[in-house]
Amino acid sequence: MRRAYRLYLIAKVIWIFVLLDCGFKLVGFDRTRSALVRRAKRTTVLPAEHKMVSSLDEIIAAVSRGTRFYYRKRLDCLPRALTTYYLARKASIPVEICLGVKKYPFAGHCWVEYDGNIIADTPSRVRMYTILARE
Repeated sequence: MRRAYRLYLIAKVIWIFVLLDCGFKLVGFDRTRSALVRRAKRTTVLPAEHKMVSSLDEIIAAVSRGTRFYYRKRLDCLPRALTTYYLARKASIPVEICLGVKKYPFAGHCWVEYDGNIIADTPSRVRMYTILARE
């Protein structure tokens, strides 16, 4: 049963990646991000899903595996962070998504925090960025 759920979660991750890519191309970053955050904040968790997701570690592992199966020209932090955020919020795990930039060389980064701790990313990398938005 657990294995079947893990496969389901990986398939869901890949599906969210596809939807995010379509959204970024069709309506842009801001509208896509806003729609995903709005949907994630709704508390419409199915009881069966809520019982099956035992930890944030399962979600992070599914996003990591889904990233390996989903072809992208480059591995972006944005789809991974948005997907992790969405699945965690749907499982009633109170995570925050952070968007940051660094000045030189100019770069942007996106990551997820749980209880003030950076998850699925390296803290030394994240410290280089100034937070622009946190939700």
